[in-house]
Amino acid sequence: GGVNYYDRSFDVFKHFSVGDNNSKLNYRVVSAIVEDANKNLWIGTEGGGLNFYNHTTGLFDYYMHNESKSTSLSTDNVKTILKTKEGNLWIGTHDGGLNFCNPQKKPIVFKSFKNDLENPNSLNNNRVISLLEDYKANIWVGTSGGGINMLDTKNQQFTTIPDPLNLVGNYIFCIVATSDDNAILV
Repeated sequence: GGVNYYDRSFDVFKHFSVGDNNSKLNYRVVSAIVEDANKNLWIGTEGGGLNFYNHTTGLFDYYMHNESKSTSLSTDNVKTILKTKEGNLWIGTHDGGLNFCNPQKKPIVFKSFKNDLENPNSLNNNRVISLLEDYKANIWVGTSGGGINMLDTKNQQFTTIPDPLNLVGNYIFCIVATSDDNAILV
């Protein structure tokens, strides 16, 4: 387990292994990785939450679920991460819904979006497995069991995208933008 990082300037791989100190990942199963503008890595794990690798120090910080802290990550099982054009992060989780954080603001706090049976404008399924930001900064959310949702980031309301002929299905593993602003690939 872990992460392999290829450095083209030295033509070598660097391996981030799992261990019990902050120079290592805290969990062996890695499901998502994004790099920020400062060459830091945000690594989603399937049991250790979000691992932040500081490129300058070579050390990790860990962002995990804390039952007593409402601004913590909603669960430690991260499935996908999206870095927006503005540098914010959207984190899709298994059974914890969708999380948002602005990594430029310290301390890092997470806002979670989950299914609320009383609110038809909430996320319709808490198993988020794919994400896409469109040209209007809306977030398209692919779920495992609930099809596609679209989050209007201006009013923070979700719309479930109808699929009356069941062409797409309820398991959306990948969402990709196209050159046509009015279309996405699923």
